[in-house]
Amino acid sequence: MRGLDKILTKEFLMLEYVTKSTHTLAKEVGCSANQVGKYLKKFNIPRRNFSGSQPNAGRPKGIKDTYIRKKDGLKYTLTPEQYKEYRQAISKKSYLKNKEKNIKYAAIYKKNHPWITHYNSAKYRCNSPKCDSYRFYGGRGVEFLMTVADFRFLWFRDQAWLLKRPSIDRKDSDGNYELDNCQFMELVANKKKQRFHNQFSASKITDCSPQT
Repeated sequence: MRGLDKILTKEFLMLEYVTKSTHTLAKEVGCSANQVGKYLKKFNIPRRNFSGSQPNAGRPKGIKDTYIRKKDGLKYTLTPEQYKEYRQAISKKSYLKNKEKNIKYAAIYKKNHPWITHYNSAKYRCNSPKCDSYRFYGGRGVEFLMTVADFRFLWFRDQAWLLKRPSIDRKDSDGNYELDNCQFMELVANKKKQRFHNQFSASKITDCSPQT
């Protein structure tokens, strides 16, 4: 240990631990990685995963807010702004690479879980003011109180796969989206019911014309 005290000094570790892992240092010094870890703990040098992406981990005090990027065997020091741009470029490249695969998987998922589309549509109508139909649903107090499991239950209960164009319907048009108040029915019949209800609701307008 006394020989290691002369080699594994605080200055040595702060400089070498920036670009080397504990295992690499252990091989160079001729000791175990656990012993290197004990010295890091002794000198209060933060431990880290050797990914090169964590800021200020085991670096000298004079170097702040820097990142190490490894490419083609070379190391580059990046500022936080440069590192952010680098990560955004990597994310975009990964997104474009997997875009077609993700679209394919999403289509397969929707095919095997057809009720998920109705769940998303009903939730969107009630919770998003951006929806064109929001004024007939969330805009007039209709709440969405169901889960994906509820839609799955209704799908099999009402045998919605036998319908030509299944759609989710509220038995009480003034009620919320709840399990006891919903059912699957043909889209044509549902639209007629909605059209009548919307016209009826729109006709409830107070006459504000001046009285003579």
